Amino acid sequence: MLFGANEIELAKQWANNDVITSLTEEREFLGCLRRDEHVTVLFKQKSSKSDGDYLGRLVLGIEDTEIKLFTNPKGEHRNFLDCVKSRKDPYFPVDIGHRVSTVCHLANIAIDRGVKLKWDPKEEVFVGDDKANEMRKIRPGRGEWRIA
Repeated sequence: MLFGANEIELAKQWANNDVITSLTEEREFLGCLRRDEHVTVLFKQKSSKSDGDYLGRLVLGIEDTEIKLFTNPKGEHRNFLDCVKSRKDPYFPVDIGHRVSTVCHLANIAIDRGVKLKWDPKEEVFVGDDKANEMRKIRPGRGEWRIA
């Protein structure tokens, strides 16, 4: 048995989360990342109940000659877990998912640092900013996953 979070309980918590339910309609667009036929649009939002900036994203692509918003009503994590079990590909390619996640992390680091940053996508490092590179490091986790 794999011990982890109960997805239904997590969904209930997010559905009632003050930040998620209070995000404003206004968005400040930060930019786009294009890879083949997929485009990730990044934007910043505010909450009417909690201070701070919150990063959002949309992934658009072409499927069967139509522009489509790539999403999964049950959530991206559900799609990924289903694909691990079925051995099918996720609804958008894993390398795109990696790049999308990377851009979101980069934007969060830039927002936290309050400066413009230059990113080397081949080496996956910030150019000339040691503090930003330090923020890329993985923080200690909650221990190892175990199957019992």
